[in-house]
Amino acid sequence: MRTGKAVLWAVVFLMAATVSPSGSAVEVQASIAKVSKFTGEVIVQSGERIASLRALEHPLNDGDLVQTKQGTVEILFNDGAILKLNPYSNAMIQEKTEESGFWIFKTKQEARRITCMLGKLFFQSGVSSKRNYLQTPTAVAGIRGSSGDIGFDNLNSYLHMYTGEAAVLGSVIRGLFSNPGVTAAQRSAVYQALANAYGQAQQAAATGRGVAIAQAGVTAMEVGRVVSQVLQANPDSTVKKGAAVIGQTAEAMIAAATAKVAVEEIKEEKAGAEQAAAEARRRGDTEEARKAEEAARKAEQNRVLAEQRAAEAAAAAKQAAAAALAADLEKAKKAAEDAAKAAEKAKTIEKDTKTILQNVVTTTAATTAATTAATTAATTAATTTVDQSKAKDTDNGNGNSKTTAATTTAMTTEVTTTVKGKEDKEKKTTVATTTSILTTIKSTTTTSTTTTVKHPSR
Repeated sequence: MRTGKAVLWAVVFLMAATVSPSGSAVEVQASIAKVSKFTGEVIVQSGERIASLRALEHPLNDGDLVQTKQGTVEILFNDGAILKLNPYSNAMIQEKTEESGFWIFKTKQEARRITCMLGKLFFQSGVSSKRNYLQTPTAVAGIRGSSGDIGFDNLNSYLHMYTGEAAVLGSVIRGLFSNPGVTAAQRSAVYQALANAYGQAQQAAATGRGVAIAQAGVTAMEVGRVVSQVLQANPDSTVKKGAAVIGQTAEAMIAAATAKVAVEEIKEEKAGAEQAAAEARRRGDTEEARKAEEAARKAEQNRVLAEQRAAEAAAAAKQAAAAALAADLEKAKKAAEDAAKAAEKAKTIEKDTKTILQNVVTTTAATTAATTAATTAATTAATTTVDQSKAKDTDNGNGNSKTTAATTTAMTTEVTTTVKGKEDKEKKTTVATTTSILTTIKSTTTTSTTTTVKHPSR
């Protein structure tokens, strides 16, 4: 089997549980299916994790999204049911216990829902008594003991049954149909959201930056938000409610990921302050070093506070996942609100940290630049004057004393201008430098005069 180009990527957050777009906590659930065949690049999103398939037997969980590019994939469910994705297709798989009816007339039924977000899928029922639904954003087809194709091109839903019958809710075009293909994929909100999240995850992994990886995590969780929005158009009340739960869980997960970004931002700010302190110490600027070190200590304190808020957001996201598993929309919504509040506090702490460190780092950088410029200017001025002095001594013969005196005056003025406004310590250094230069000039003058005497013919 040719696996094609495959690069594994995982976005890891501080949360203990992995939550799928449907809100299920996959760490407490056994997988519901596995990959039995695939060609080309196939992307799988399982909660926070986005991966390109590398090998067969890859486990799939309730709520996972599977997406093909120029390849295909075959999925084998635990009861023997089979799902096949054509190129440029996206499917969400779900298995759970669903309730129907009301009050004492409520009944429970094990159900499997295969949602074609884009493209063309083939499905064949397994041996279990699960009720199977093939659905798109705009239609639902309940089937049993059957096999057929389901498709969606961003506008129309398609259905073709090979065996059995289907009870359809919504509008579908019956009969054989072609795969919508790459053009439809380019216009699909869900397809593009997952493709972009995968691309950003790869780029973040390449940089190794904590901030970039955390931001990629936010993008990954936003895929669930898009799924929720797209499914809100479905005519089935069960699908709509499920979409609302997916949305609230996604919001909780986005908040938790955003809080993680704030923590990583503070870590980078702290590193910047520590670097500024080291630079100030290298220059011998003890006051700037002290300020930068104090800012770094404050950043560390804020990092601890932000991580506490991030942990609160993560806990709320887990509560949203549990509520989603129970199809409890109200609890999922409350958990999402709690996660958002915790994330906002983390962001406030991060902004405070940036404000504190901005002045310190900016001041240190400016001081470093000024010191470097002053040193360069002093060195350049001294070197240039001495060269000119030597040139004039050679060319003017008996006029050496006059030229040297003029040059000395110019040099002293140039060096004094360079150090204007500096501390006493730097001024003392400048005086010493000027004295050294004057000594060099006197030596040069003497040598030049002696040369003139030994060669009167010149």
